[in-house]
Amino acid sequence: MSRMISIKKKQYRPRVALAIVTLIILGGIIFLYQHAQKPNPIDVVQIYYETERGTLRAYPDGGEELSESMGQYLYYLQSIGEEALFSQAYQVVIEHFLEGDFIKWRTESTSVDALVDTLRIVEALQLAANRFDNDTYEDAARVYLSAIETFHNHQGIYVDFYDWEYDIKASTVHLSYQNIPIVQQLNYDKEAYHSLFISAEGQPFFSEIYDVTTGMFEKKEEVHLVDQLLVAQAYLALFQRKPDAFHQWLIDEYMTQGELKGRYNRETLQPTVEFSSLAVNGLLLEYLLLTGEDDLSRNVYKDIDSHLKKLERKGYENVHIFDYLIAVQAKEIFLSN
Repeated sequence: MSRMISIKKKQYRPRVALAIVTLIILGGIIFLYQHAQKPNPIDVVQIYYETERGTLRAYPDGGEELSESMGQYLYYLQSIGEEALFSQAYQVVIEHFLEGDFIKWRTESTSVDALVDTLRIVEALQLAANRFDNDTYEDAARVYLSAIETFHNHQGIYVDFYDWEYDIKASTVHLSYQNIPIVQQLNYDKEAYHSLFISAEGQPFFSEIYDVTTGMFEKKEEVHLVDQLLVAQAYLALFQRKPDAFHQWLIDEYMTQGELKGRYNRETLQPTVEFSSLAVNGLLLEYLLLTGEDDLSRNVYKDIDSHLKKLERKGYENVHIFDYLIAVQAKEIFLSN
């Protein structure tokens, strides 16, 4: 009897071992399948947004091809160390956006640049020069900054646009366009910038658009939270401190509502739309990381991750390339921290 039990045990052990090996193999196959099905951001950009000539359309089914998108993409590529792709993308900027020392704001026929787009490309080039040990990028950044300094400067404040065909510059200053770390490399009026941003502070929303000819702010009834968050980041960079009223409102709104909507009424502080967006959450995550709000930043990271996973299943048809790149860049910053 004991001999029969011993024989059965010997027969049973190989079966158990085989079952374990089979489970391990199946688990590996499932893991590989799931990861193969999950596109990385570069795949998404190349499949859904990139045109045959390498520019980026606004939406998968069309839209304008903007230097804004190229700058955001360049910034992302250098942040993840994609040297070859960065070089290719910058070559696209040279071929399709560069006119003299100016970077056009779109590929279509225009003689106008945009401060915000050029400064973002300059920032990406400077970071790439350091990361990839390539002085060519630093040299190019210096050329573009020189053009900005010459043609966008209004008494030490940098205006939004310049038209080189008619030699006309804008009178408006969108505070959300002011990439402060790059502006500080220019010949800028520090006191004027401090005065500008302090005057723009509200309860809680910033005034966003300043006119250098009238010396007054334009206050729109509806505020876009993307712009507000960009101004808040610029404020942080300029003063090295949080904008108190906006910061407190931001935290309270997220804590009580569980999310931030895309637009709000300036006076009532109530949302005017029902949707949030990847760009809002991406910029919110960056802002929270800059201000040391670690617990909230984890929640926002989860919101972004969940949103991106839904897009992987449903598609990217209604997603603007800027929103997508802002979100994946914020994720990258969060993970690197």
